[in-house]
Amino acid sequence: MSFANPAVLWALPLVLAPILLHLLSRRRAQRVRFSDLVLLRRVHAESLPRTRLRKWLLTAVRCAIVGALVCAYAGPVLEARGRGVAAAGADAGEGLDLALLLDSSVSMGAVDRGRTRWAAARSAAEDMLRSLRPGDRVACAVFSDRIENNEGKLSWMTARECQELFSRSQPGWRGTDYGPALRGAYELLAASRRQRAVLLLSDGAAHGLRSALPPAEPGIALYGLAWPKPPFNSAVSAAGPARDSSAQKPSLRTVLWASAAGSSAVDLWQDRARLAGEPVALRAGDISLSLPLPRYSGPDAAGWSGRVELRPDALAADDVFFYSFRHPRRPRLLVLYGNPAFLKAPNSGYFLKELFSGAKGRALDWDAEFAGMDLLASGGSDSSGNALRLADYDAAVLADFQSLPPAVASAVEPFVRRGGGLWILPGSRTPPDAAAPLGPWLGVRLGEMSGSGARGLQVEKSTGSFQVWRDFELDKVALAGFLRLEPQAGAKTWLRTGAGEPLLVTAEHGAGRVAVWAAPLDAVSGNLPVKPVYAALVASIVSLVRPPEGQVENLALRVGDPITRVWGSREAAPARVRVRSPEGRTTALWVRDRRVEYSLTSRPGLYAMDDDVGDSRVYGVNFDRGSGESDLSAVASPPWIAIDSERAREDFWLKVRGRDLRAAVMAAAVAFLVAEMLLCLPMSLAVVAILASILWPVPATAETQRSDRFVWTQLKLGPGWDPYPTAPGEIDGLLASVTSVLVEPQRRVITLKDPDIFASPLLILAGREAPAPLDAEEVKRLRGYLSAGGMLWLEDTSGSAASSFDRWVRSTLKDLLPEAELRALESDHVVFKTFFLLRGAAGRVMVRGTLEGVSWGGRAAVVYSRNDLLGAWVKDPLGRPLLPCLPGGEAQRHNARKLTLNIIMYSLTGSYKSDAVHQPYLLQKMRSGIP
Repeated sequence: MSFANPAVLWALPLVLAPILLHLLSRRRAQRVRFSDLVLLRRVHAESLPRTRLRKWLLTAVRCAIVGALVCAYAGPVLEARGRGVAAAGADAGEGLDLALLLDSSVSMGAVDRGRTRWAAARSAAEDMLRSLRPGDRVACAVFSDRIENNEGKLSWMTARECQELFSRSQPGWRGTDYGPALRGAYELLAASRRQRAVLLLSDGAAHGLRSALPPAEPGIALYGLAWPKPPFNSAVSAAGPARDSSAQKPSLRTVLWASAAGSSAVDLWQDRARLAGEPVALRAGDISLSLPLPRYSGPDAAGWSGRVELRPDALAADDVFFYSFRHPRRPRLLVLYGNPAFLKAPNSGYFLKELFSGAKGRALDWDAEFAGMDLLASGGSDSSGNALRLADYDAAVLADFQSLPPAVASAVEPFVRRGGGLWILPGSRTPPDAAAPLGPWLGVRLGEMSGSGARGLQVEKSTGSFQVWRDFELDKVALAGFLRLEPQAGAKTWLRTGAGEPLLVTAEHGAGRVAVWAAPLDAVSGNLPVKPVYAALVASIVSLVRPPEGQVENLALRVGDPITRVWGSREAAPARVRVRSPEGRTTALWVRDRRVEYSLTSRPGLYAMDDDVGDSRVYGVNFDRGSGESDLSAVASPPWIAIDSERAREDFWLKVRGRDLRAAVMAAAVAFLVAEMLLCLPMSLAVVAILASILWPVPATAETQRSDRFVWTQLKLGPGWDPYPTAPGEIDGLLASVTSVLVEPQRRVITLKDPDIFASPLLILAGREAPAPLDAEEVKRLRGYLSAGGMLWLEDTSGSAASSFDRWVRSTLKDLLPEAELRALESDHVVFKTFFLLRGAAGRVMVRGTLEGVSWGGRAAVVYSRNDLLGAWVKDPLGRPLLPCLPGGEAQRHNARKLTLNIIMYSLTGSYKSDAVHQPYLLQKMRSGIP
């Protein structure tokens, strides 16, 4: 036999209490004068054996009652030697070999019955370690989708080492996979010939079956925690650039997931600014939203980073998704012309300008600046008033010139060599030697103008943008004349005339590229400007001299993935970069071989990488949504023996070690009690009732109010009855730490028709929108609750000066308490000094400067706050306040928390603190730094 709670056996010496009481209650015989004792001595001698036997039987029965009660509370278990899976193999050695596997995946952060599943599982593990016998061995590990230690396997440990491991562990950001952890446990237990068991301290979610479970060796029993029905959960599954997003009209595609139909609110943040917030109706599964972002107006690549948030629910970790992406900046083109009439019709400049900035919009995604060559040569300004410099542009066009100014010719060569693009576009009067000042690096020699003209175009290389040219009628293109081109070594010909003469030739120079087009592009020298192929020709030439920088760049990573940045050959690589993590920690990294890598992405958030040349990139890191951690659904047919998560220690030892004898021992105690009653009749019925209540205790649950514990009791009334699910836990934690009130961690959710409505001194009703009107029965029960001494706290969480919830409250209170009026509470009301001394109302927002209440029976039976007190308690997954307090900031949040505790204390203590004698004590507590 063994015991589930062996520590209770220390109370066994109480068995001697009836003997001590019997000896202490013995009275010394009194001497009384009597005439003749002959007959009395005979009677006494005959009755003495029965009297002594009755007394000692009565004492023994009372000792047995005490002993049976102590043993019953210790949880006796009849060990199952040779029975069941867990006992197999126990013949080779005494004791149990136990492997404890604690799940630290994301889903373990789900809140269940007032606390996270991680906290409940860790508490169960610590209870298991304290209940081990001296002959038992234990191996412990924390796991997610892997075993979270350096060795990646289990080893035997002492109970203290296991406790230290679990106490310093925290839930991580990885997914769940039971396979690696079970494989490590089975490998360790395979060599044992003792009783063997594995306890899986996890949420038992179906997403943990990512890989096939390893087969267990015969004789190893697998146990796992069983939980209630999983709560409702919603998540932001993804957030990234929409398919039609652009630098001019950016938008964010957001995918939301929910376990069932429900409602929530989605907030969009860019950096630290909240852009928008709107309610959203959820359905089971995924829904997709497109959220607009502000247009980027900077000169560099357009970038957006921030987060998308849902209202916190059961699993707060998946309610936030960090996004970051960049659209490539629009390249800049400088068109330098020599002909003063270049921009007038029918010259080439007129048609080029229509492509880049026409009245019907931009046909090519380039920012083009048109200027005369003499303006660059003289150091003039562009159309924005800035100094005209080639270095500020990605490509340049030398168009319709008869000669090149020396300043222009000297500036073009280093511009191309450093990575710029150059397009030579001749005019109808451009001589062959006009480009001679540029030198031989052009890669092509210009010859005489052909006077016979040409008809048709031939595509030499059908790559890149030329792949779509097959749809154009190239044979109908006519050119009045063109310069004969002589490509040099290394040059590439892309287009030819119908007769095979080169028309478009490119050549490399340094890091840049040069394109030479042989014919004028005005309407007099040919029909190209009026042909559909004209726009494709210009787009192909500018993309040849300056290839596009690519499509949108999604800078989203998973937790644990390194941030890698590689600089291209045309980019200026810095010597080092600095990476700032979400916690604010800055790490400096040296750039080697134009590459840098940052691997400390251990938690979600925005990671900013800044370099020495002024470029900054932000990376959004999230835990892997593909692991299915948001779906808290349990395994339909678990491969383990279920253990109740609320009483894991007792349930585990009962299943491992044998049959529960608690009921049998309690039955024996009842039998001894009946025997004691028969031995000492008559007995008071009151004593019998007291002993019966001791023998049959009913354990209290969170569904009934414990006499010495405060239970947060919230009314489920209306669609938005639970705006902040995590706020009660935060409030209970502070209430227990700064006051002497004992707090039940699990909140109670009831309706007005619930029979437990009278079990709590305080009912909380919160909401943003008006609930449905109360029916006659609900009004009657609520009025009966208030008349019996209960208190109703109404909280408007809308933050609006005129809300439907406020109108509902005022209308309902008139029907509920027609003889009392809802009025503002004075600043000296007891509720403002019940625990903390406050000067007035507070909250997340300041809609009204004071509380309102209904005074009934000499007390405030109803307290009404419109400032969203509960919103000041909500925190994000990183433990930071989720919602700002306006306009007072953190000082306002501090007062909101104080007022919350004051309202609770007022419901428990009433108006006793209206006596001024308590003020010095309260002032002393405030000076001591208690919040």
